[in-house]
Amino acid sequence: MERSTTTPEEPLIPVVPAYVTCGALTFLWHLLIAFLHLVGLGGSDPRNWSVKRPRNVVLSQSCRCIFALIWKNWLKPDDVVLISPFHHHSFIRMMRSTGNKLVVMDMDGQKLLPPKGYQAKDFAAVVVTQMLGRDYDAAWLKAWRAENKDLLIIEDRVQGDLISKEDETFADISLYSLGQDKIPNALGGGYGVVHNNPRLYDFLVREIEKLPFESAWERFSFILKKLPTLLIYNSRFGCFLVERLLRLFGYGRTAAVDNYRKQNPGFMHGGYFIRPSPALIRSIDIMGDLSRWEVMQERCNVQYSKFLDQIPKRHLDNVRVCGSDNSCCYFFVKLPDLDESRQLLANRGIMTINNQTFLPAEDKVAYHLDNMCTLPTFLTLTDEELDAIAHAMTECWDRFGHKVANPKA
Repeated sequence: MERSTTTPEEPLIPVVPAYVTCGALTFLWHLLIAFLHLVGLGGSDPRNWSVKRPRNVVLSQSCRCIFALIWKNWLKPDDVVLISPFHHHSFIRMMRSTGNKLVVMDMDGQKLLPPKGYQAKDFAAVVVTQMLGRDYDAAWLKAWRAENKDLLIIEDRVQGDLISKEDETFADISLYSLGQDKIPNALGGGYGVVHNNPRLYDFLVREIEKLPFESAWERFSFILKKLPTLLIYNSRFGCFLVERLLRLFGYGRTAAVDNYRKQNPGFMHGGYFIRPSPALIRSIDIMGDLSRWEVMQERCNVQYSKFLDQIPKRHLDNVRVCGSDNSCCYFFVKLPDLDESRQLLANRGIMTINNQTFLPAEDKVAYHLDNMCTLPTFLTLTDEELDAIAHAMTECWDRFGHKVANPKA
């Protein structure tokens, strides 16, 4: 692990680039539910816990489980698939692993463009990953669906626009994660909303309910292991204490944050081909009206706008990823470089994580994600702290912007 050779110049802003969005009380409630199921007080036979829910919702251990079932069991190896330019690294690696021909859409700002030389009939499926707290404009895909009735459209909305803006006419299925720092959040699990495709819905319910169950112990221990994460992510004192301990052992802020996040992701890296346990299903069911989660989504956008308002116009296009004015539960920005800029931010008391989320589908669009990182969660920052971070970002671009081949300033 990288060791710090520079003493931070300013005190730590004790807020990390992630947040357990359910909050401490609901976290403990999820832990209690898991414990009750562990000791046999959770209810009926697990086989009676269906993954079917109203509005053609299907529950799963993760949204990646649903995507994998479709990708590996619904599509054929010789199917040609049209995909958007960026995806979660787990999705894009899965898509590349099966040998299917992948055609990448062109992009113009927030618009996805149809690929040149192709028609709707040339594709078996389309995969669109919404990102940065907004949904792409791809109205032409609706016309393609009318032309090719067999065209399957899969939409990853984990980091898309407001939940209520889900377009039922756009995709056959919209996927959502319920991980520890997602909106909404059940401390695990995921779900898909199937639109006007009963055959796909029945397929997913049947396939998920054939999977082996997550055990009560697995669910309980999964949440229990997240307690340190809750204390670091949601408690300023916990964050400050851990940072002090790491500094006593000589570890720098940037390396410490990166390694902790890598070892404690918000989702399962493997073993996700399991049926959600009754405890997880109950946790999903108690999330309540999704409109209350949308309030948190809106707050993310408000805070991100406040931040952008403090960035000088000469650097605004440099800082925004893909020109987005919106944000999801992560607050992504671009830096001139990762090493010196992140060290400068660390010296200003600001912890960051370099991009561990998205991968480009092809090299020609990779520059959009160059030097992308996540700032401390804006949901718990004071206005003064938000201003300080904006000032430090400006300092990064003023000092190191010359290193960018074609900066937009």
